[in-house]
Amino acid sequence: MNRYPDLFPPPGAAFPWRMAALLLAGFSVLALAQWMGLPQTESYAALKKLLLSVLPADLWSELTHAGDLRVLLCLLSPLLLIRPMLVYALLAAAPAGGLASVILKRLFQAARPEEISAGIAYAIETATTQRYDSFPSGHALTVFAVLGIFLGSVVGGHVRRIWLIALVLAGSVIALAAMSRVALGVHWPRDIAAGAILGCLLGRVGISIVRAFAVQLQSHRLNLAVHALIVVLGFLMLREAYSDPGSARLPQLAVLMAAGSLSYRLIWWRGAPRQ
Repeated sequence: MNRYPDLFPPPGAAFPWRMAALLLAGFSVLALAQWMGLPQTESYAALKKLLLSVLPADLWSELTHAGDLRVLLCLLSPLLLIRPMLVYALLAAAPAGGLASVILKRLFQAARPEEISAGIAYAIETATTQRYDSFPSGHALTVFAVLGIFLGSVVGGHVRRIWLIALVLAGSVIALAAMSRVALGVHWPRDIAAGAILGCLLGRVGISIVRAFAVQLQSHRLNLAVHALIVVLGFLMLREAYSDPGSARLPQLAVLMAAGSLSYRLIWWRGAPRQ
């Protein structure tokens, strides 16, 4: 088994402190602008109008589900068969991401846009009253953590072209999922930018954590247990959070992917996951 393949940084590789410093500096600028109450209504209105002219609201409402960690884990679960360390890195980054999101939302108490998209049937956002947890966007943080993990796993190594194509496609979907929060009227552009910066940083943190425990994580039983847990969480998510089947097509597809990949490994697949 190739313990450290080309899609994962080798042991001993230095944490990208310069990149981390740049990301923190960018977030600090956005946080300062938020503290100073600099206006962003015009940019929000213009960007929202542009986004709604590119894709219909129903499609944006589906894309926004990708920012749910449970949906994202289900979508990525097939990687447990070929690149489980990427999924482990997201799981490692998730607690820090959730804690950072809660702390910053309570610290800034930023109001969400006054114009909440009314009449759009999507399950994650249903409130039409003003809320004060806008900065930063938790959905953007989650999806960009995945992008940070993917980028961190390919930088500095020889990567096959197919993985680079997959990375470009994944990055495009991630960007659309983050921007859906503006299109649906629940976040300001500044919230998306701040969440994206923090997500990229936490993605690299997740890589460092998993790399430190790479040997311990090379367990087929652990891999199978994580896969099964993701499937269970996916079905519980559909049962508890998405009572209207018509409003949760992407979550349903994600759970189907997770269940299908788990069934494949239990019935037909006889290989061991590459690390």
